[in-house]
Amino acid sequence: MNPVLLSFLKNKFNQFQKSCKKAQNIQIEYLKHVLVNNHHTNFGKEYDFKSIYQNFSISKFQKSIPIHNYISYQSQIESIMKGIPNVLTKEKVNFFNLTSGTTNNPKHIPVTRSFHNQSKHLLDTWIGGLLTDHPSAMDGFRLAIPGRAIETYSPSGVPIGSASGIAYKSAPWFIRNKYAVPYEVFEEEDFNLRYLLIVRSALTKDISFIATPNSGTILQLLDKLGEATDMIL
Repeated sequence: MNPVLLSFLKNKFNQFQKSCKKAQNIQIEYLKHVLVNNHHTNFGKEYDFKSIYQNFSISKFQKSIPIHNYISYQSQIESIMKGIPNVLTKEKVNFFNLTSGTTNNPKHIPVTRSFHNQSKHLLDTWIGGLLTDHPSAMDGFRLAIPGRAIETYSPSGVPIGSASGIAYKSAPWFIRNKYAVPYEVFEEEDFNLRYLLIVRSALTKDISFIATPNSGTILQLLDKLGEATDMIL
C-alpha cells in the first residue's frame, strides 16, 4: 500500500484512540448538535428539543424522549419516503438503507449526506486500526460481500438499497483496485448464480482479507463451493 495513504489512515486511527479518552464529552456535544439542528422538525417539536438543549442534562434527555423501536417511527419514515421534509431530520434524506429483515420485514432506515460522510470517515478509521494491528491485511485481494447498492426507489424518487453496497462502490480506490469480485456480480438477481460467481471469482485471487455484514454468508459460500466443485474446476 502507498506509504502516504497508510500513514494517513493510521493517523486517523490514532486520533480516534485519543478521542476515545474523552468519549463522553464528545458524545454529549454531538447530542447537543443534533438537538439544536433538528428542533424545528416534527419529531423535535413533539419532544421539545429546544427546551432539552436550553436546560441540558443527560437525565432530562432520557426522561423527555422514550426509547423507540422501528414501529414507532414507521409512519414518519413513510412520510419521508413520500418526500415530506423536516419529519425526523432538518437535513434532507438522500438514501434509505434496506435492512436484511432478519427480525421481520425489511426496514427502511433514512440516511442523510452528513451521516454518509461520517460513515466513510469511520470506515477509513477502521481500516487504519486494522492495518495498525494487522499490517499485511491489505497485501492481497479483498473478498467483500455486500448487498445491492440500489434495489428500488421511494415514491419521491430517493434510492433504496444496501449500505454495504454503497460502501463497496464508494470505498477508497486503493481498496477497490484489489477487490476479488467486481461489483457487477452483486447486481445478479439469481441468488444461486450470484454465489457461484462470487466463489468462482474469489478462487482465482490471492485473498488476504474477507468482509461481510453477515457471517452466515461465508458458510453459504462454502456450501456453494462444496455443491459445485466440479463445475468450478
